[in-house]
Amino acid sequence: MAAYASSVTLYTPKCERISRNLGIVAGRINITNYNSTTTEETTITRLFKASGVAAIAKGIISLQIVSAENGYLWGFIKSTGKFKLFQAPVQTHGHDFTIVKGAIVMSTELGLSADATSATVNNNTIAATRILAKATGPVVSETLAAAGLSELATDVDAGEADFVAIGFIAA
Repeated sequence: MAAYASSVTLYTPKCERISRNLGIVAGRINITNYNSTTTEETTITRLFKASGVAAIAKGIISLQIVSAENGYLWGFIKSTGKFKLFQAPVQTHGHDFTIVKGAIVMSTELGLSADATSATVNNNTIAATRILAKATGPVVSETLAAAGLSELATDVDAGEADFVAIGFIAA
């Protein structure tokens, strides 16, 4: 298990003042090796004034991911200045139709409207010369189970994400 590794590129050299006590900064984080024992992103947190309030101890009121190159859910823990990443479990479902002697047999409608006499299935694609099927609805045979998110596995290149952070700065 390798150590957590990341780099931060700031789009502005310091927080830009947006009010008497608040500042904003934008940048990009690249987590090249995710590990559940993450470390504080001091390149970001050093720009803000520490707070006596435990929930925002690093002085950051909000850090939002505005775009990411992957499907992970990025979270920022304001009290520690650390990122946590989560992912949804892989889910699959089947369809309840078959092709028997050139005819499509199904218990739900397939969503086709054409005539045919032959069809072949290659890599989940139906190639037909003449389809004899009359159906109008989508194929839905199973409901995907609701599943909770799980933390990203250790030693994964999580990729890059752009962020905007707002927090307390020296008056």
